[in-house]
Amino acid sequence: MDLKGFWIGLKAAIIASSCCSFPLALVLLFSTVGAGSMTAALKIPKYKIFFEVSGTMFLLATLYLTIKKKSGNKCEMIDIKRERMLIATSIISYILLTLLLIYLILPALSSWLFT
Repeated sequence: MDLKGFWIGLKAAIIASSCCSFPLALVLLFSTVGAGSMTAALKIPKYKIFFEVSGTMFLLATLYLTIKKKSGNKCEMIDIKRERMLIATSIISYILLTLLLIYLILPALSSWLFT
């Protein structure tokens, strides 16, 4: 079983969920510095749409380049139809992992660390 689509989706999900993981990392990394790290950490989530668009663009660019490389430096509709399983796996894993990271894993991790 080829897991290339899953790994592409995972990398894109990590980029898309960085809006929520960067503040947590900043607070943990610079907790001894004081209020400056808390202020910086609280300003990052307002750019959530930027991170989600970046993750989506990474996903699309990676899929395009992967299909182009497999088909010999061309990307036509027949090549896209041939790689539909890779595309479907990548998109589904991207959506599911992004939702899991943003709404389940990172909130649970932050509540576990700060209680």
